[in-house]
Amino acid sequence: MNTEPTPDQTPDEKGDQQLRLINVLYSLEAQIKKQTSLRFAFLRGAVYGLGTVVGATLLLALFGGILAATIDSLADLPLIGTYVNEEASETYLE
Repeated sequence: MNTEPTPDQTPDEKGDQQLRLINVLYSLEAQIKKQTSLRFAFLRGAVYGLGTVVGATLLLALFGGILAATIDSLADLPLIGTYVNEEASETYLE
């Protein structure tokens, strides 16, 4: 952004440009103070932790479902199927 006034600008336009720059600097300062506050850091950490827990739960459920479907499909194989059926019946009947 060019902050140098051009020769064809009036003094009023130069002052407006300076006021806009000052306003931008104040808003940047306010944003930096907000991002470095303890409250913002706590909320960011809480949201990060909650997202991690939810994501891990979903991945674990997905992995468990795939694993259960894979083990269930192994029961149809000729050599492994009898072993899987025996183990499953022993586990679930006890």
